[in-house]
Amino acid sequence: DILLNEFILKCQNNYQIPYAHEEICHCRMVPTDKVLSAIKQGLNTISEISRVTMAGTGCGSCKKDIEDLVKYLVK
Repeated sequence: DILLNEFILKCQNNYQIPYAHEEICHCRMVPTDKVLSAIKQGLNTISEISRVTMAGTGCGSCKKDIEDLVKYLVK
């Protein structure tokens, strides 16, 4: 479903993830693409994504950005 949603958004020229920086977690130096890949593989919660990517396990300020990505991609 996520990949289909991404495909539809790209076809409509509406695909623009809500976080545009290369690195989403500065504490753990986690690239945004790593988090996006985890979401596309079916991880839907911050705790699941954090466990696999380490994003959000430092100061936690990126958790809102991770949540925004999940909401955008998982509809």
